[in-house]
Amino acid sequence: MADILARVRTIVGTTAEWAADDLVIGDGEISCERLVDGKVKIKCGDGLQKFSVLPYIQSDAPKVLPHVETLAYAAIVAPDFSKSDSFRVVVTGACKIDNPSNFTPGQSGAIAIQQDATGGHPITFGTVWKFEGGAAPSMTGDPNALDVLTFWVESATRIIGRVITDSK
Repeated sequence: MADILARVRTIVGTTAEWAADDLVIGDGEISCERLVDGKVKIKCGDGLQKFSVLPYIQSDAPKVLPHVETLAYAAIVAPDFSKSDSFRVVVTGACKIDNPSNFTPGQSGAIAIQQDATGGHPITFGTVWKFEGGAAPSMTGDPNALDVLTFWVESATRIIGRVITDSK
């Protein structure tokens, strides 16, 4: 039992790298295949078979998300929650944080919303956004003010949001 840690390793590669190498995966070794769309497929080796022969443990594992996705300012901003759980946008005019695309119940994260050097730009929200007390919060309008919208996706029609205002 003392050599267990020495025998376990994790191998990560792209689909192209796995196809080119087609390694024999050691007994108990975990291999992660990163697909072009960012999803990850996982296999566990038996020490005898090559990667291409082993079955996938989980064929629909969540994709690896980037740390912060920068959103381009527009009058209507609709984040794509399949790209990240953390976003940032600098608003240069009135802005609606619209219903995001590709969100999943249980997903959570944050959107940093910063006013530009002029400030005073009103922020509104799409219909799936729900807030404490039933009303959207007032956002800080000061120049360069930074508010952080934290969220938790409850269902396909409800995202619970809370705003941390005027973060300094």
